[in-house]
Amino acid sequence: MIKAYTIDATVTAVWALDPAFDIEHKVDPETLRDELRDAIDRVRKGGTTGLPESGHVLGFLAYQITAPVDPGSWRDLLKVRDGQKPTEFVIGAIPAPELNRIEHELEGAPRYLACFKEAVRTIENGPADTVDGRPEVPREQRDGYQVVKGSWVDRVFVRDARRIANDIGRLAWAWNQLGEPDVKN
Repeated sequence: MIKAYTIDATVTAVWALDPAFDIEHKVDPETLRDELRDAIDRVRKGGTTGLPESGHVLGFLAYQITAPVDPGSWRDLLKVRDGQKPTEFVIGAIPAPELNRIEHELEGAPRYLACFKEAVRTIENGPADTVDGRPEVPREQRDGYQVVKGSWVDRVFVRDARRIANDIGRLAWAWNQLGEPDVKN
């Protein structure tokens, strides 16, 4: 059984393909390979994954690798376009019984959507309903914490946006797996 982080633990994640990020799609494969090799060498030597200015694609790839362990690494790895703000998903711990239920009863996309609904505490700079003239993401109370309202997720994250929910749910599932094993004596 997985013992999740404390219920108030959170981390901010983003969808790596958010249009707010500056990702160059035309990079010489040899340059990309060399930059990736250099970044891996820096990490192995205990350094940071600091990227050169031309490393936007490398940053994107690095985020794909590091996000399950450190969803907040996007701040160091992805370049935000001038004047843009990416949609930020605040992910929280999923209680161990619920995480185990999801893990044992669901697979693939349904598992990740369930994790999205159980882990996402709020969404910033993204879709929201308007309440009293200001954007607000509807939330519902769980046992000691709040999550984004499931019926709202079902209404807003449809068609192409469902991929975003599944990708963020996959990050939430992986991040919640990092908890310590719960040893029963």
